[in-house]
Amino acid sequence: MAEQLAFDLEINLCDSPPPIQLLRTRKALLSLDSGQTLHVMTDSDTAHRDFVALAKVMGEPLIREQAQGAISHFVFQKR
Repeated sequence: MAEQLAFDLEINLCDSPPPIQLLRTRKALLSLDSGQTLHVMTDSDTAHRDFVALAKVMGEPLIREQAQGAISHFVFQKR
């Protein structure tokens, strides 16, 4: 991401298949305490659809989404 932000946990899921990306993101979200943030980086073509749906299903806010070239960045905040 262009500006440097502090996250409680970051995971780079580039080159991982979409189902694995969702499973690892879910596991990471479950490991966080309330108020903590998770930064996910992915190169998946279906990332927007997948991560918006995951946020909705889990009830965890997706507070930021940004694309930088082929890489998409998503920031979740644990409720």
